[in-house]
Amino acid sequence: MGEPPPSGNDSQEPREIPSALRISWGRVFLGVIAGAIIWTVLAVVTMSNSEHMRASRVRGQASLVRLDLLSLRRAVTAYSERHGAPPPTLKSVLSRESELTEVPVDRFHPAGEALRLAVEGDSWMLWSVGPDGDDDGAGVSFDVTNGVLSDGDIVLDSSLGVANRP
Repeated sequence: MGEPPPSGNDSQEPREIPSALRISWGRVFLGVIAGAIIWTVLAVVTMSNSEHMRASRVRGQASLVRLDLLSLRRAVTAYSERHGAPPPTLKSVLSRESELTEVPVDRFHPAGEALRLAVEGDSWMLWSVGPDGDDDGAGVSFDVTNGVLSDGDIVLDSSLGVANRP
């Protein structure tokens, strides 16, 4: 019994890979670099868009808080005219005449507490804790030009109106 016949590959020389199919490590490297650059650009654009969306959301909430403060201002003014003095609490202004059935919630307060009222003599002040969520006792007014999460409260004063509009 003889040996098996030689296979076809043993007798032939290795074939050369066509140049179009050869791996060019330079091209692979450039592809990896280009992919990394594209991912970086997409990440930056996504982060910047989310910051813009966050800023827009805060500005929208601040506008709604100002509208709530203006509604309360109308009710506090009406109460003051009827009783000759500002109300002792915000619950005092709730009536059919004021069209308020409950004290508006402070949209920025972390625990969802109501907007605030301070009375001194015939003067009064309404405020929200503002986008930073800290109650500064209306001592620091929120200024949107310092950034949407800057320190300060959104304040409405009996003599000044709404402070620091966006």
